[in-house]
Formats: sequence, C-alpha cells, structure tokens
Amino acid sequence: MRTLLEKIFHFIRHHKFIFIVLFVAFWFRYYRVSDFQFWSTDEEIIAHFVRKVIDEKRLFLVSPNFSLGISLGSAFFLLSSIPYWFANLDPTQALYLTSIIGLITTGTLYLVGKNIHSVRLGFFSSFLYGASFLASLNDRRWWTLSVAPLLTALTIFSLNKLSDKKYWYFTLLAICVMAAWQIDPNFGILPIMAIVTFIAFHIPIIKRQ
Repeated sequence: MRTLLEKIFHFIRHHKFIFIVLFVAFWFRYYRVSDFQFWSTDEEIIAHFVRKVIDEKRLFLVSPNFSLGISLGSAFFLLSSIPYWFANLDPTQALYLTSIIGLITTGTLYLVGKNIHSVRLGFFSSFLYGASFLASLNDRRWWTLSVAPLLTALTIFSLNKLSDKKYWYFTLLAICVMAAWQIDPNFGILPIMAIVTFIAFHIPIIKRQ
C-alpha cells in the first residue's frame, strides 16, 4: 500500500501542471453549468433520435445530415443515448456527463504537446483550451461537433506516434477517421490530414500492426 501511495505522489509531483490545468478546465465547464446552456435545432434532432432509442427501443443505421442532404451513420446518436439514459432524458442533467469530454480533451492536448515538443508546449496548449471561454461554452452543450476537439487531438497524437514508427497507433487513428463519417462532414479534414501525413513522413500502410 505504501509503495502504491509513493507512486501516486510521485506521479502527481511530476505532473502537477496538468492537474492545475484540469482544475481550471473543470471550473470553466461546471461553474453554474445549468445556467449557461442553450437549446438549438441540433440538440432537438439528437433528442428526437435518442428518445427513439430509449423510449421506443428502436435502433437505426442512418441519421439525417441537413448540410449535405444525405444520411450519415448512427454511431453518434446511439452513443448519445448513454448519457441521456443516465439522465432520464433530462438534457440539463445529461450535460453534467457530456461536459467530461472537455476535460478529456484538455488532458489529451497536454499529451499531444508533450509528445510533439515538450512539457511546456503540452501545458500551454492544454491551458489555452481548458481556460477558453468559447471552448467551455461549446463543451457545455451536446451536439455533433462537441467531440471535434477530442477526435482532432487524438488524430494528431496518433499521427505523431506513427511518424515515430509506433505502428500500433494505427488502430486509434482508424477509429478517429472512421468516426468522421459517422458524425459530421466537417470531420472530413481528419482523413485528409492523415493522408498528407502518411505521404510526407513515408508511413507504410501495409504493416502487421
């Protein structure tokens, strides 16, 4: 038990900056969380499909995208049913769960900056996002672009690892790129970024990993 506590304190001592940033990010996203919310057509569409999953016990394979005029995959709406189920279809309560995505994104940006250059870059990039009033407002709602910063950060992280010949991260990259088609057409930038990086760094596509 003592060894475990020593490891925990050692980890906190050497990563104290990220804990400070996570505290700031938590305050920006949860301070008066029920007061700074708004309900748009995007949330209305999500609530409609989520109600079909929870109340009517209906699953579906496609979902509408009004900007393209076609249907996309249903993964995001099926995923949305989880926090709404816990919140008993109360959107205010659901945001207490979905705002955690903002905290995860903040921590991911710290890892991205640290891996690309240094701990200092990781600290400043995560702090700028965690303490951003605009980003925190976006994290206080749940719509398709709420996961955009997280997926983008994970894509950059995966590509950075792949450029270092750590090919096991191709699985994480594949999940992020495939999620792009399931969620929103704006995510089309992620596969484009992946293709450019593969060409620029001569990353092989055919690998056992």
